[in-house]
Amino acid sequence: MLGVKARIGSGRPPGEGPALLQGLIVCANCGRRMTVRYHSRKGQLFPDYVCQASRIGHGGKVCQTIPGAPLDEAITQLLLKEITPANLEISLQVEEEIQRRHDQTDRARTQAIEQLRYETQLAQRRYLRIDPDNRLVAAELEASWNEKLTSLQHAQEERQRLMFSISYKDKNIR
Repeated sequence: MLGVKARIGSGRPPGEGPALLQGLIVCANCGRRMTVRYHSRKGQLFPDYVCQASRIGHGGKVCQTIPGAPLDEAITQLLLKEITPANLEISLQVEEEIQRRHDQTDRARTQAIEQLRYETQLAQRRYLRIDPDNRLVAAELEASWNEKLTSLQHAQEERQRLMFSISYKDKNIR
């Protein structure tokens, strides 16, 4: 009847409202993401999960509607049952290990960038010291310097991309 999909890294923020599973529910009939529709009872908001992709995209009918309150309550009870101190401790240990490995990898990347920076500066000094009349050697040294500059730039961009990616994932998970 209903599928639940993790949204980590989907790039879409959840909407506002008390629905626990907004943005996570996928329709079992058509496989499209379900939206949340709220209704009010005695001043309190209650969600319904609605598959209306066909209706929105093609003017068709609503595929299915699922009352959200009992579903959210069941998920809450499952989470509370599963989150024991032991499970929480294991999760924290795994997170610490992942962070330690990330830090270790980042240090290695940083050292590689520093090595490339040194090699680039060395190539630059060699190029600047060459007699301009010795064009063959100057061209070779310039090509080497350009190669080092390109390698350094790629390494720095890759590190930035990975740092941004990790930072983005951390924000979406928490």
